[in-house]
Amino acid sequence: MLPFIKAKKGFTLIELLVVIAILSILLVIVLVAINPARQTRQARNTQRRADVLTVLNAVNQYFVDNGAFPTDMPAAGDPAEPITNDDGDVGTDEADLCDDLVPTYVAALPFDPSAGGAGYTGLYNFAISHK
Repeated sequence: MLPFIKAKKGFTLIELLVVIAILSILLVIVLVAINPARQTRQARNTQRRADVLTVLNAVNQYFVDNGAFPTDMPAAGDPAEPITNDDGDVGTDEADLCDDLVPTYVAALPFDPSAGGAGYTGLYNFAISHK
């Protein structure tokens, strides 16, 4: 007679694989819904919009106080110039609004870390044409 086989308690391999597959599907659904890369991109773009509005408001306040735009603003039709927050050696193709706006109209010019240089804000100075 065969010895009595003791009943073992636990999960079978098939049961474990089914549970792992279900959890994987749920994880993928949650990651697609959250999409952290998209959220990070949106947060950075929102910060960039806020930085542009900060500079725009500072330039507008400067205009209200002085009756003219800062001297480094390009004329209508001129190409856009990078805005720098460098107080020293600024080339001719760069707009140094730091002297005109800081600290009277804004505490510091916003800085985009992906802009590359320590003196560049990552923003560009476009010609303002008004009628």
